[in-house]
Amino acid sequence: MKTLTLKLDILSYWHAGSGRGAAALADAVVVRDDTGLPYLPGRTVKGLVRDAMDLAEAAGIVARGRTELRLGRATRSGHGRLRVVRASSGRFDLRKPEDLARYKKLPVAIDGRDGDVLSPVQVPDGRHGKGWVKGTMTLDASGSWLIGGTLPARRQLARDKEKGKTGWDRFPFTERHIVWKKAAGGDESGAVVEKDAVPFVVPASSVKGALRHRIAFHSRVIRGAWIWSGKESLEHGTEDERELFGEIRSEEGGRPGRVLLEDARVSPGDGVAFAVFQHVCLDRFTQGPMDGLLFDELAVHGGRIEMAVVLRTEGLSREARQAFSRALDDLCAGRLGIGTGRSHGRFEGSVVWEDGGDWKEQGA
Repeated sequence: MKTLTLKLDILSYWHAGSGRGAAALADAVVVRDDTGLPYLPGRTVKGLVRDAMDLAEAAGIVARGRTELRLGRATRSGHGRLRVVRASSGRFDLRKPEDLARYKKLPVAIDGRDGDVLSPVQVPDGRHGKGWVKGTMTLDASGSWLIGGTLPARRQLARDKEKGKTGWDRFPFTERHIVWKKAAGGDESGAVVEKDAVPFVVPASSVKGALRHRIAFHSRVIRGAWIWSGKESLEHGTEDERELFGEIRSEEGGRPGRVLLEDARVSPGDGVAFAVFQHVCLDRFTQGPMDGLLFDELAVHGGRIEMAVVLRTEGLSREARQAFSRALDDLCAGRLGIGTGRSHGRFEGSVVWEDGGDWKEQGA
């Protein structure tokens, strides 16, 4: 009998579903233990490893030991990324008294140590396998930007309560998270970040949606597939969209997306400030201003976004590569905005690729 202990450091939002909802509060909730804390079921990891091994065997790359694994749902939207922090293993023959005694020293608690009976296992360097390329996109805000949240946090700018309003109509998306630090003795301890230090969140889906919209344009330019030509369907998008972002599984089949993005956080400080905008609500039919219906926005001004971009290049067409590259160029040159508001969301920056950008010139 062999025991393997894995410690996983989850690097993005994740969702291990329970298959249940929470009445009117949520359609899908995560699985929780008896204490109410979310946990990662063993069957989830087992299924992902099994699926990845099948793909690796089919491609003949099992010996490399490198596969793109993510946990739970919405993995193409940036969720479920993890990093193996520590791994240890041991082999026990429970028929032998000495092995049985060693096996009993293993802790029962999932957060316990290995009882000094397991041997450390070398963790791979975490590079992506054959057919994948990774890049780091760095964007500096040219002005204000706003990716709206639903629940206020203490990070929002305080309002003048004398005017009878305590909150903002639109405000940035923030998310409290746990920060892990090494303590004495090599152990790690986690603490929830304080409310006044909560970073602003840039969800991968907000960037991915903007990129897909622009890729649809560049795809039609590259292929000459305009609406009146009858070569493309507006309902299902362009072929390059489907190739890059996948298709919903149906009776005709389906395929996963090739583009993986990471959620990004913008920390307090570093030139980050608030910008307040006042708006007038317009009538949907006359487009005229409506009396007494004003609303305000609390946007973020400045800041830097660093987001990981992973692309599966194996079998990717030349046209899809060109469309994706041009859409990224538009985003990094301030020609493509992200977030809400017509006057917000312009950034400038660049993408640094592990292969130096060679993937752009490849493909069938």
